[in-house]
Amino acid sequence: NTGLTHDYCGRTHAVKARALGLMPPSDAGINPEWVNRVFRGRPGEPKYCISELTTQHPKLEGIKQQVAAGWEHPTPCPTVLRVFQVRNAVEVWNKYSSRRAQMNDELMGGEQEVRRFHGTGLAPGCSFGVDQNAPPCTDKSCSVCNICEHSFRLTHAGMGPGGQRMALRYGSGIYLSRSSSKANDYAGQSDRRGVRVMFLCKVLLGSEFATR
Repeated sequence: NTGLTHDYCGRTHAVKARALGLMPPSDAGINPEWVNRVFRGRPGEPKYCISELTTQHPKLEGIKQQVAAGWEHPTPCPTVLRVFQVRNAVEVWNKYSSRRAQMNDELMGGEQEVRRFHGTGLAPGCSFGVDQNAPPCTDKSCSVCNICEHSFRLTHAGMGPGGQRMALRYGSGIYLSRSSSKANDYAGQSDRRGVRVMFLCKVLLGSEFATR
């Protein structure tokens, strides 16, 4: 007995986890008790990971409450089955942090960081997020897995799974909403047996333009 704590009970389990696209919970960057499993990012890409959160995570209940509070359609609000946290690649996170600091200076401390919903689709052969055991797919046309990998890209604005384009009401841009039901309207192509995938993203608000 070395007195050390390990992520797996033995080498066999560690090898099986690696084959399933999993990595040690201690590599998630948060308290290991807060994660159920951690998926590696796509092979050969910048290092990132996606963790399935446990009920012990301090933000889990708040996320569920935000989904319920943002459901504006007359239909019943769906149940949140599971929540995943994307730990972005270092270059993605550094770019966001740099922009946040820049906006804070430009607006003299007035930048607002909020959480907003985004709905999109999965590639036909992907079930990540829906199937609890499915890792991120390697299909470059999969909107969900591409966002997990690179965050949002304006060059992909309006592009759904398979590369088809949709009309954008306000022109090219990244569309997010405080309404979870509105985002859900755009998540139809992620539907697998009645279960859909939706993003809840950190967003920086600068100067606003309101329309009616």
